[in-house]
Amino acid sequence: MTDRRCPACGRPTNARHAPFCSRRCSIKDLAHWIGAAPPYVIEGEPADPLDGAETPEEDG
Repeated sequence: MTDRRCPACGRPTNARHAPFCSRRCSIKDLAHWIGAAPPYVIEGEPADPLDGAETPEEDG
């Protein structure tokens, strides 16, 4: 069996909070994704904000 470690702090993982060791570490990780802490960044081309946006239908 592999020894899984919490990605936030390195302590052993708790099955209740997997893949983290505690609720605190899971919330800490979430804060990075939503920008409340120094954000995690996925590298790549910036997304076009209009890409996939629906265009209004013409009345006719």
